[in-house]
Amino acid sequence: MGKGYLLDLRERVIAAYRRGGRTRNQIADDFGVGVATVGRWLALERLNGNLNPRPHGGGAQSVFTDGECAILLEFVSLRPDRTNEEYRVRMEKRTGKPSSTSTISREPCRLKLTRKEKRLPRHRIVERKTSSGASRVSGRTDAGVES
Repeated sequence: MGKGYLLDLRERVIAAYRRGGRTRNQIADDFGVGVATVGRWLALERLNGNLNPRPHGGGAQSVFTDGECAILLEFVSLRPDRTNEEYRVRMEKRTGKPSSTSTISREPCRLKLTRKEKRLPRHRIVERKTSSGASRVSGRTDAGVES
């Protein structure tokens, strides 16, 4: 997500609109902003009387309680090489609360904990024959892309 526009730019865009003679589309093109952005800034000025950016919304609330986050942190600290799916299954067994692998991947970031998922070792890559007789490699390839 990008940073907000400078207050100076906001003021220049609204001043150009107030002078009249040009459409929102023309003003947006001249200043390199979107037409919807010009409309939002006009509404912001009408509503608040100024063009100061609104505060950040705060993002989504965590699915896990602080206690459940501590459990996940314990799992990750003990075995940082596990996959998100393995953590998800363990968390569901321990807490009884279903979650997604996306939720599991967000929580260590929120807790400022970094880790790296394990990769399949080379000996786990297997070549198999499909029903048509063509070869298919399953597991991970040299590039680390799952087949």
